Amino acid sequence: MRSKKGQIAIWVILALVLVGAILLFAFMQKKPLAGGAAGFEIEPYIQQCVSQAVNEAVEIMLPQGGFLSPANFRIYNDTNISYLCLHTGFFKPCINQHPMLINEMSREIEGYIKPRVDSCFNSLSKEVDNKNGELTLGEMSFNVSMAPEKIFVNIKRAM
Repeated sequence: MRSKKGQIAIWVILALVLVGAILLFAFMQKKPLAGGAAGFEIEPYIQQCVSQAVNEAVEIMLPQGGFLSPANFRIYNDTNISYLCLHTGFFKPCINQHPMLINEMSREIEGYIKPRVDSCFNSLSKEVDNKNGELTLGEMSFNVSMAPEKIFVNIKRAM
């Protein structure tokens, strides 16, 4: 009977250690809330604002062949449509004018949304101030990358 009490004690101790380890792991993995000063949700606010700016850029770029202000274009139905390929002769192949089109489009979107992203953060700061909170904005860097049917905007900013 004495050895069985020892076994039970060992199993209880192991169970407590296991439960403690699971709880510790769960608390370590928990992400911090996206809430900012004065209980204001920062991440959804910026995400919505930036997605509006990206959608504006895409709506301008799509009808124009992927450029905000195309340089080599023809006007068709009051829209400047960019040449992506230049044909120089009758039986000669077309010469690609934009071999890095995806990178060019990413840079155009980046240039278009940069002032709008700054405006988003400034309006966020004003909104937090109106709710008696405090928000200090640091340096910002961001990049735009594209995938099929998706545009990713990665913003890094100290707040």
